[in-house]
Amino acid sequence: FIRRSTLFLRLLRSSPLSFLLALVLQELFKIIVIIDTIGFQFISQGNLFSLLVREIAIVFLFIFIFTAYSIGCELKFQRSHQWLEKANGNILVALIGKMLPQTILSMLMMIGYLIYIYGVMGFPHQGGWHVILLLGVLSVLAAEGFGIFMFSLLPSMRMSMSLCSLWAVLSFSMVGTAFPVMAMDPALETLAWLFPLRHYFVVYQTSIFSGYPLSFCWIHLVCLLTFVLLPLPLLGRLKKAMMTFKYMD
Repeated sequence: FIRRSTLFLRLLRSSPLSFLLALVLQELFKIIVIIDTIGFQFISQGNLFSLLVREIAIVFLFIFIFTAYSIGCELKFQRSHQWLEKANGNILVALIGKMLPQTILSMLMMIGYLIYIYGVMGFPHQGGWHVILLLGVLSVLAAEGFGIFMFSLLPSMRMSMSLCSLWAVLSFSMVGTAFPVMAMDPALETLAWLFPLRHYFVVYQTSIFSGYPLSFCWIHLVCLLTFVLLPLPLLGRLKKAMMTFKYMD
């Protein structure tokens, strides 16, 4: 019974035995204790990671797709020339102006989710709120950077959205919650570094859940920052696409 991947027990807070049983289970079997309005919930670490990462992966999926779609709409509705003219031909200014409202909404959605999970539901977060919010903001920017990169690489709404969807779906497997990345084939282990969600999970597991300093996972923070800056080398290609490419149904 204890060896099951997930063990749910609901105990009334009014019972003194609840606290004793919670301490025993947590110390002996390394089960996470979550307190909600009904009582105590006990859930294994593996399922806790899977639950959180699954929801974050869906957020990443929507940000990937919405970013590629919002840029592709300029080509689809033949507004790309006017878009660049309003930015005086500066594609970086044009991108910032287009993505800023979308970024604010995405960050509000991400921060609201994190506040609900850690503040209301009481999920373990030994790393503190500053790490939670930093990782949330950096993840949103990294997801948008990846979406812009994909559209710049393939300036087609259909192809860029399809590739973003594929990358987001593969993230569920490459993140390492269902199967450890270190036990994968070396080629797949290397490929996992190309998924933003993988870096989110490692930082979450190391700093937020376990409470270690960010210096223990600094390389993954650098990788997330790299995804933010990933579109910069392709801005010239994106500008050329906006000026010359025509949308094809």
